Amino acid sequence: MDKYILNSSNDAIFGLSLSWEINYCNRAACELFGYMEGELIGKKYTKLFDNLHPSEFDNLLEALFSMNR
Repeated sequence: MDKYILNSSNDAIFGLSLSWEINYCNRAACELFGYMEGELIGKKYTKLFDNLHPSEFDNLLEALFSMNR
């Protein structure tokens, strides 16, 4: 994984381990979710959604899945 290319992307990009822990996040991902890289690395991916109301989380998932249809 070339981190320079991933960091230059305007899209939020995460890398996850097999145990669903964040092992990479680019600049855009940190900006989108309002965290510093060090706050996310090693944490479960669900940390990204800690500040969302359950209905906001449902709307986010619906929007993400509708992109692939």
